[in-house]
Amino acid sequence: MLCATVVLGQSETNAPPSGPPPAVVARNEYLIGLGLLRENNFAGAAESFQRATTAWTNFPDAHQQWGVALLQLGRLGGTPQLQAQRLQEAAARFATTATLQPENRTTWLLWSDTLALIGDLPVEPSLRLACYQGAVEKCRKAVDLAPDDWEPYGKWAGLLTAKLPEFAANDPSRIQLHVEAAALYSNAVERASFKGDIGMVTANWGAALVRAARASGDKEQRRLFLRDAIEKFHRSSKAVPNAAITHTMCGSAWVQFGKLSGVRNDFREAVNQFKRSLVLRPGDTATLYALACVHALMDNPIMAIETLKACFATDALGVYRNLALKDPDLAKLHDDMAFKDLYRAAALSQGIGGDNPPLRDAPR
Repeated sequence: MLCATVVLGQSETNAPPSGPPPAVVARNEYLIGLGLLRENNFAGAAESFQRATTAWTNFPDAHQQWGVALLQLGRLGGTPQLQAQRLQEAAARFATTATLQPENRTTWLLWSDTLALIGDLPVEPSLRLACYQGAVEKCRKAVDLAPDDWEPYGKWAGLLTAKLPEFAANDPSRIQLHVEAAALYSNAVERASFKGDIGMVTANWGAALVRAARASGDKEQRRLFLRDAIEKFHRSSKAVPNAAITHTMCGSAWVQFGKLSGVRNDFREAVNQFKRSLVLRPGDTATLYALACVHALMDNPIMAIETLKACFATDALGVYRNLALKDPDLAKLHDDMAFKDLYRAAALSQGIGGDNPPLRDAPR
């Protein structure tokens, strides 16, 4: 009996540990996480990827996808504090992935996107600038890793022209950022293969040139920037003919060009672009408002009023209705009775007298 006990004790001592190896656990959790990501269950996916990295610490794909899940959770909204927490955690995951697998250019781009989103939150200006600058550096690293890939150039350009100008010390510095962005967009277009990508990047290129024109105080420089921007918008619309926003941006550039040239045909070009946009996206509030403004600039008050009426009908929040009251492009309409009737009709539709204030039971 003693011998049997000794043999049994030896069997227990030499028994292999229970459960699958850590690498197998990590792989299973990783696959579960991928499935949850496809189902948009980002919270569940994050938990699975966390378990995968707990089982196997040096698992770069799991760290990266954990960051992706957290990034998506941050994009979903919530309080700024919760968004910041999730995005900061996502940035930490991408930092770990970059340490484990530094040659993965996707990780650097995801890290860049995350930092830019943190910067977009209501944070201190110094932190916002640091986030945007960090995002630029991550794009630069992605370009170093994949110099023939168009996407890092496009993201880098977007940060320069849309995020950093608010921190520029003066207009020349601001213009320089837009010019650098235009050069990066040029690199992106050279490397893009699909028409959809080419059209999008070329339109963004044009938008950067428009921003450069707005920042310039030199009339001739503004004309050159706008002319170049218009050419980019035309190239974009050839690549992707059904992109309404490109026609709207092109029309807006023609309006700015017309203000500089004083040539009526430039405003007509703007009208044509806005009308093409509205064919593709009927009733678009912003495009209707822009079309109304150019009609007013062309001394066509009847068309301007009719277009404003259509614009206000779709302006649920009253953004353009309020803007129209002080917009210098509509200055010639402000004393027009038909223009005033637009506001009187809106007041009556809300049960408010156009001329008399509502009666009150007591003073304020």
